[in-house]
Parts: sequence; C-alpha cells; structure tokens
Amino acid sequence: MNLNFNKLVNGEVNLKRAFWLYGNVYPFFITFVIIITILLFQENIKESLIQQKFMAIGIYGKIIVVLQGIIFFTYASIATIGVWRSANNYQGKKIWNYLSKIAIIYAFYSYIQNVLYLYGTQ
Repeated sequence: MNLNFNKLVNGEVNLKRAFWLYGNVYPFFITFVIIITILLFQENIKESLIQQKFMAIGIYGKIIVVLQGIIFFTYASIATIGVWRSANNYQGKKIWNYLSKIAIIYAFYSYIQNVLYLYGTQ
C-alpha cells in the first residue's frame, strides 16, 4: 500500500487510475464513513434524517469526526498532488491533462467549502 502512495505522489500512476480511483472512489468511501459516523453519534438519527441536517453531537463524537477529517484531508492532499503529477506525466490528449487538474482542484476546494459549511463559519 505504501508503495502505491509513493507512486501516486511521484505521478507514476496512470492518469485514469489516479483520477478515478485515488481522486474519486477512495474519497467517496472516506466521506461515506465520516457521514455514517456523524449519524451514529446523533441523539435522534430519525429526526436528523427527516430534517436533513446534523444535530449536535457529544465530545467523543466530535473528537472522532475531527480525527477522521484530519485523515481525510491528509489523504485528499496526497491524492490531489498525485493526480496533478500524473496529469503532468500524461502522454495522451492534453485536454485530459487540463480537465483532470481543474476537476481535482475543484474537488479539493469543495472539500474545504463543505468543512466550512459543516462548522458554520461560512
């Protein structure tokens, strides 16, 4: 696993794999785990789902979610760098190079926006 991340960070993974697997699929599953964790720490899961918003959670839940967030942003940073470098090394049509860079930067920006929204600082 460590070898794969070294290859990703160095841009040695082909662009399609870097973008779709490391840049989209893995972040989706990590986000899914974070959302499930937040839901599990809700006092009233049913009401939280009906109102479509997260209610306040206890200190232990907050600590776990913050740790998961740190892991997610560490991973997202590595994936963003890896996709960018893989795009630089891509030998195909230049449009895929540019589109993947735009998409991965936009994704990272949206992660930041989501965190700001979640913590109400927006």
